Amino acid sequence: MSSENSNKNLWIIIGVICIVVLAIAAYVGLQDNQPAKSATADKASSARPLEEHGLSEEQLTDIAKQSTEQTEQMQENSEEFAALVDDSLVEQPIAEDQALQKDEIAQLEEVQKQLGEQKVLLEQQHQDADKLLELKEQQLAELEAQLQNSENTQTSVQ
Repeated sequence: MSSENSNKNLWIIIGVICIVVLAIAAYVGLQDNQPAKSATADKASSARPLEEHGLSEEQLTDIAKQSTEQTEQMQENSEEFAALVDDSLVEQPIAEDQALQKDEIAQLEEVQKQLGEQKVLLEQQHQDADKLLELKEQQLAELEAQLQNSENTQTSVQ
């Protein structure tokens, strides 16, 4: 019965993560289809580096926030998964009844499958976080260059 509950909980978690990913993809897709409006040339020039990447600052913030929430959720769930992986399982004798052996093997395969899925999700989250960090670093470098450029033009005007 506990195995059924943990399986059900795992599928609920996977479903929620899929829904969040789909919502992010839909949001980004809708934002890319909307025309960008700029009030002044300065504002347009400062927004241009973000538009080149296809992401606005709000989108990057939203993605970072959702990634953080997913990471926190996965950390909470890792406690549940830790209960699945117990070193004493390796030391326990295998049942002599073939039906019980098949059941135990099926349970262990399910645990292995769950752990593999969790590993894939965590690796994907790490890749997303690395990409966000890279984009933010690039954005900061471009903003610093723009700030330096504007300071140089102000000092040359004076």
